[in-house]
Amino acid sequence: MAKKLTQAQVAEDLLRIRDASESFEGFVRLMFPDWKLADFQLELIHALDALERNELTNDDGKPIHNLLITMQPRHAKSTFGTILFPSYFMARNPLRYIMSSSYNAQLATDFGRQVRAVVEQAQVQQAFPDFTLSQESRAADVWRTEIGGAYFGVGVGGTTSGRPANLLLVDDPIK
Repeated sequence: MAKKLTQAQVAEDLLRIRDASESFEGFVRLMFPDWKLADFQLELIHALDALERNELTNDDGKPIHNLLITMQPRHAKSTFGTILFPSYFMARNPLRYIMSSSYNAQLATDFGRQVRAVVEQAQVQQAFPDFTLSQESRAADVWRTEIGGAYFGVGVGGTTSGRPANLLLVDDPIK
């Protein structure tokens, strides 16, 4: 039997869905409402959000389009930068192309599978109703949206010829 939600709970859920469609932090909080985010993680989340919006600037206020994330191991760099951010980036605009590269094809495929699993979640559909995965192209390393965007997971040295990228990720390029 389904648990009956109060009006306050429904309103809270609707606000989380709206926030997810408007910011990367909102997206992370929708997908993982119980996570306690550290300040350094929030700084990363906000930098990625600025990157998605083309609002990332250097200290002089000049726009920049590259972001290098350097943190100690086990601090969620891959979780935020290589799994959740590409999910949000693609859901915000399903015409985009993402290429994610890692030191070998298996790791790149694993990341692709994880990104695809995120975008298949019901919450993503609620926040981004125009986002739909193509039923014809659903491999873990290469998948497409219904309107033509695509995700490519490539191991270092793998084939990138003829594949565009609005977002190029390089995660663990060296074993």
